[in-house]
Amino acid sequence: MRSITWYVADRRERGICLDCLDEDVSVGRDHYLRREWAHVETAVCRKHRCMLQDWCDHCFARDRFRFECIEEEARLICGHCSTAVSGGRKKVEGTATVDFLLLLTAAVDAAIEGRESSVALDEIKVAIETLWSPSQANGKPFIAWFDLKLPLGRLPAFAARGNPLVCLSFPWRIVTFMAVAQLLDLAQARRWLGPPPSYLERELANRKRNSLPQDAETPHSVGILETAPKLRLRPDIEYHQLAEQILASQDWKAISAVKGSLRDRKLGRLMNQALRSERGRSDVPRPTGP
Repeated sequence: MRSITWYVADRRERGICLDCLDEDVSVGRDHYLRREWAHVETAVCRKHRCMLQDWCDHCFARDRFRFECIEEEARLICGHCSTAVSGGRKKVEGTATVDFLLLLTAAVDAAIEGRESSVALDEIKVAIETLWSPSQANGKPFIAWFDLKLPLGRLPAFAARGNPLVCLSFPWRIVTFMAVAQLLDLAQARRWLGPPPSYLERELANRKRNSLPQDAETPHSVGILETAPKLRLRPDIEYHQLAEQILASQDWKAISAVKGSLRDRKLGRLMNQALRSERGRSDVPRPTGP
């Protein structure tokens, strides 16, 4: 049974399917909002296999839809330009993208509804909490460092209590679930998006150990906690040297003119690559004396 905490709180932040609304008109029916459009994880219409949208095709205003009576029938219109919502021009997503989002939606929906699923809802909750927790880099949430196409505009603040997804805009909810899928490998996400940053996997593992319920009678639970890898901090001079190497690299020179979140994500990748390469060198056995 889906609880209210997994529905979008603000109706203006729900996506709509233009083909569904056109169907209403074709059979002489009032426009009506489908219940599944209010589900936090819904990004694609299962019936028409098209992306939901939260903007007007005519004036491109966002989250301004409202109902109005036109010729004695209820029609959803844009509150900015007063144009009735209908199909017409719309962005066509690739088949692979639609298939992936439908599989991802089905997996998350199964977890939320409590049906048989390969992932527990508690794991999804911890992944969302991890993504929207502030990182040590400028206090931005961890999701800002993902190699995903992030929505334009200001980063939303993390809601410390409750489910942050109910308050996020439609684009940010899609990105969040794609990042969750990458972290937990839902719907074979890593096949399409690649693996998540290793530091974020460690952050998620730490939160899972602290957040998910542990079975006190399971003998393996103690062993897991005892053998968990510890965070190995380095002297400040080593981090300083790594930073100098990044600033002297051709990769940094290529992105130094880039602005905004794109530069932050590219810099995050450079930092992650530098730490991985340095860790690899430190793990190579060194020859000992005769």
